[in-house]
Amino acid sequence: EHEVNWGIEFGRWLGAFTLVATTVMLLWRRLRRELGLIQLAAWRDHFVVCGLGQKGFEVARFFRSENRGAKVVVIDPAPDEALLHECEALGICVLGGDAADPRVLRRARVEAAAEIVVITPEDETNVRIATKIRKLVSARAGTLPKCHVHLANINLRAGLQDLVELDAEKKSACRLHFFDVYDDEARRVLLALPLDGPGIGFHSPVSVHVVILGFGRMGRSLALRAAKMGHFANRKPLRLSVIDRHAAQQEQGFLFHYPALATENICRLDFHPAEAQSDVARRLVEDWAAAPDTLLHIFVCLDSNAEALEVGLRLRDALVARPDANLFVRIKSSESLADILELKPTLGPRITAFGMVEDACCHHAFRRE
Repeated sequence: EHEVNWGIEFGRWLGAFTLVATTVMLLWRRLRRELGLIQLAAWRDHFVVCGLGQKGFEVARFFRSENRGAKVVVIDPAPDEALLHECEALGICVLGGDAADPRVLRRARVEAAAEIVVITPEDETNVRIATKIRKLVSARAGTLPKCHVHLANINLRAGLQDLVELDAEKKSACRLHFFDVYDDEARRVLLALPLDGPGIGFHSPVSVHVVILGFGRMGRSLALRAAKMGHFANRKPLRLSVIDRHAAQQEQGFLFHYPALATENICRLDFHPAEAQSDVARRLVEDWAAAPDTLLHIFVCLDSNAEALEVGLRLRDALVARPDANLFVRIKSSESLADILELKPTLGPRITAFGMVEDACCHHAFRRE
């Protein structure tokens, strides 16, 4: 009703501009998603990833970076908002829906894809999705796409792989390859770290001791891989010690699937009930470090990055007299604490980070058997 100063007038116009700009931005984001879905209808030789967890995102990002300008579509029923924005920034198309639904798979054009990766958290879901994909792709003429299916259950993985190998010569259906990022990461770490160190001769008195703190999926994969690879010239059996709060239950479950490890013909397997963050675990590690003629390898496999780092630092203090020991700490992402672990200590062994999702979800994890 009367004149106002320029500051208030500017604020009024700025408020209107903010409202309009925000509305346009939201509409453009939605329109860009819809345009991406429209373009998807004509895609060929693209990459399809079923599951937008952290692993699925890393696989999709790998496809996008491996082939510059590669077309990648991710299917997930409830995509994480943060990962959804990261996919949009990378130009990855995200399709909401259940990947086990044939209609969703047709929208993603799996029958025209070059490569498909199924990597949701549940094995049963992955098998169901792979079955649907196999039926859709079987009707395709010409070269069939490769389909990689993530399965954490090694027994189920081996059994299903045997079944699909029987159809390999027919070439009438999509070839399925089953993989596990945890098993591949355990194999990679143990290949980079020879269990026998510089080498164990025929008459050497040295024995190898692998200690695992935390017996989750990564811990089990490490134990199994170490048992397979731990055979030495002096024929001394590998000693494998596991520290876990549910040691008795973990032991029974592990030996149920691998009864050959119950005897000492392959390795000496011991389970110790204790928290990783406990005086009991620390004393056990100190006693094992004091044993003569022993190559000691310690793997901290906890779910929390912060807890794993703390346990690793405490164990390094307990291993001051054993700088030759190998101390590995599982970190889920290199963006969190991995750089801190790479600092060279003044005393004790160096801590090495492993198990990062960026390393575990590269092409070595699902393209190499």
